[in-house]
Amino acid sequence: MGDSPGIYGRWHAFVRAAISYDINVNDWLTIDKPLAVAYMIHHKVTPKQSFEFLGGDSPENIPPKQKQS
Repeated sequence: MGDSPGIYGRWHAFVRAAISYDINVNDWLTIDKPLAVAYMIHHKVTPKQSFEFLGGDSPENIPPKQKQS
């Protein structure tokens, strides 16, 4: 899944690698701070995916006219 908790760790590792190579350190630190906050929010809230709701928009519940071709 694109928004699983592990994705934040991957981005943080990427940011740390860029910082270790001294690539735009201030820019990467600016990105890393909100990234950490986003991870903390995601961890605390634990959002559900649409398919986890009753009657959610899982592939079998999407009306034929709205399905991608």
